[in-house]
Amino acid sequence: MRRIGQSFDRTLWHLKKRRNGMQIFLICPVRGITDEEKNAIVRYVLNLVRSGHTVHWPPRDTDQNDSVGLRICQDNRQAIEDAEEIHVWWNEKSQGSLFVLGMAFALRKKIVLVNFDSVRQTPRKSFNNVLLRIGVDYLAETTGGRLHWNDPGMDALEQGWKDFPLGTRVEVRTAGDIWRTGTVVETLNENERGIEVKCDERWHDNLEFYDGRGATVMVFMNTRRGILSNIRRIVSKK
Repeated sequence: MRRIGQSFDRTLWHLKKRRNGMQIFLICPVRGITDEEKNAIVRYVLNLVRSGHTVHWPPRDTDQNDSVGLRICQDNRQAIEDAEEIHVWWNEKSQGSLFVLGMAFALRKKIVLVNFDSVRQTPRKSFNNVLLRIGVDYLAETTGGRLHWNDPGMDALEQGWKDFPLGTRVEVRTAGDIWRTGTVVETLNENERGIEVKCDERWHDNLEFYDGRGATVMVFMNTRRGILSNIRRIVSKK
């Protein structure tokens, strides 16, 4: 298993937008977090970018040099308006995250809670409870409730891809949350990135990527939940 190094911060600055992905805004704490939490957020952003998405990550993409804070809020509001999805790495101590979450909710954006396992339900009304109610559990959505985001072992790195060997008929999640049918044509045994699926129909304009039919599910430095949230077997009807 590959280990996470401290060079990830540096790597993220140089990653470029790839085709066919979504525009995602990540709500996350900027100050006062542990190195462990920061590295976990960095890994999550890296996985999204390597999967083809464009991520607005405030510590990197919103200029934090603002003595008042108003311009930061305005910049974040514009980025949220431009985003297709809002992903939330929730830390209830972060006042900035709370404010930005309110903007996303007011703009009726799709909200995806990333760290389900760290957000605890409370006996009384709270923003934790709100997020647990509205945050999409992609894994439960993908597996029809068979698996859930915070199940034990779901944060294991690079696990789950062996369930999809070459030739497996699958559905793969693509841009805009559209599921497309196709066949697994590459796995981690054939490349060092992830699972490549050749979809049955052309859906993008990168003709060098399986004639516009290619789709990628990242395995490299991705978690079991991240992999299994984006690909599922097609069960043949008997």
